[in-house]
Amino acid sequence: MALPEPRLYFIADPSRCPPGHFLPHLQAVIDAGVSWVQLRAKGLAEQESRALAAQVLAITRPAGARLLLNGDPAQVAAWGADGVQLSAAQLAHLAGQRRQADWGLLGASCHDAAELAAAAAVGCDFALLSPVFPTATHPGAPALGLERFAGLVRQAALPVLALGGITPARAAAALARGAAGVAVLGGILEAPDPREAVTAYLAALAPAA
Repeated sequence: MALPEPRLYFIADPSRCPPGHFLPHLQAVIDAGVSWVQLRAKGLAEQESRALAAQVLAITRPAGARLLLNGDPAQVAAWGADGVQLSAAQLAHLAGQRRQADWGLLGASCHDAAELAAAAAVGCDFALLSPVFPTATHPGAPALGLERFAGLVRQAALPVLALGGITPARAAAALARGAAGVAVLGGILEAPDPREAVTAYLAALAPAA
């Protein structure tokens, strides 16, 4: 399955926004050119998560943006999303299985070569590899660094996006080391102006003239 373009994967987490700001921030991000969104809403009850997904779809669907759920692959068809992002634990649980058609676009969150190989074996369309740099999302987790990231990407049998502490300048550096794109949470969602932040990331990801 073809990955969305541009290769900027926005991780939308309402817990990282002040109350009432999440959906307006998401709308600004979509208006600025993001076409690929993961809804990361941990800690919500299923009914709350489904209601939030419907609100997010009301923003992404008219713009033609793809929405992936951070959760159960069975929710994709039931909730009307475009795909699912598997956690490392879910990926391990699926060992020896292959993807199902109704899962849609399938990604996996990976941290090492073994998990990247497992993602390819399941039939994932792409993987997020993290943390490339230190990140507030996983404080204390050892960062891969660009050279280790590049070595893992070279071994991987599927497209790999860089995640973790990715700024626009680091996005360009990750692309130069083989990344298929970048995934960003705080760099956009917590920026003073999310729209301007998206513009900066897209400029960094644009092919050189």
